[in-house]
Amino acid sequence: MDRTEKEYRRDVHLLRISKMFAEFSTCLSRKVGCVIASNAGHVISTGYNGAPKRTRHSCEAGCYCQEPGRVSGTYQERLRCSHAEMNAISQAAYEGVSTRDARIYCVTFPCSYCCKAIIQAGIRRVIYEEDYNDALSKKLFEEAGVECVCITPNPELEPLPPMPDFGNRDS
Repeated sequence: MDRTEKEYRRDVHLLRISKMFAEFSTCLSRKVGCVIASNAGHVISTGYNGAPKRTRHSCEAGCYCQEPGRVSGTYQERLRCSHAEMNAISQAAYEGVSTRDARIYCVTFPCSYCCKAIIQAGIRRVIYEEDYNDALSKKLFEEAGVECVCITPNPELEPLPPMPDFGNRDS
């Protein structure tokens, strides 16, 4: 197996892990997960979109994302949840783990808020599956020299294993 195929398989594997973390999301609008990995492919941090630590989740407290007429991607500062990318970067900082020259694997292309945090965290490569129309993110990533790669795994060739049953999450 050549390096390109090996790297592709690693990218697909880490994207699958980001999708598993999306299942933990407490966001009422969209479930997103992400994984930050070293260049060698070692997971160094994970995140999913949800309320900050020690605060009520959106499903309990409600959230601006559910307001009628709100357009996705607007008024981010009013949302109760932090995005998956911000949570993964914050968790790495909390644990004292460097994200310099790392890669971030995202279910969805990062918004401009997360894009700026990714650049500041020294992450050099963004691998994502679903596009998110944010022209500013694309422009900033290009200016900062952050490589962005969209990978859409073929489910027939590379089936996603079923999610494990963790039992009752409410207990």
